[in-house]
Amino acid sequence: MRPRGEVRQAVAAAAGALVQQRGGFTGRDVAQCAQVAFEKARLTLKDMVLAGELVVIGQARAPGVCRPLNVYAQPAAQQTAGADLLRVVQRWADFR
Repeated sequence: MRPRGEVRQAVAAAAGALVQQRGGFTGRDVAQCAQVAFEKARLTLKDMVLAGELVVIGQARAPGVCRPLNVYAQPAAQQTAGADLLRVVQRWADFR
């Protein structure tokens, strides 16, 4: 398996941060947070949805945009896996 490229790493990190802050995000939000071009972020999000790393949970309107934008989030399994790992690490740290 090929390693992730720089753009995909930046988009994945921004997506994780935005999910924790808001729960869902648009392509424009993640492009701004990851500091990548909107077109690159849009294509990367499309690939991440096909790979199962993200899911489209709805659509939202944005000012100055004629068409609704997709709203993305991480699948529930990924969100709980991260939370489970965080709990294990916290309990281990408390145990020491």
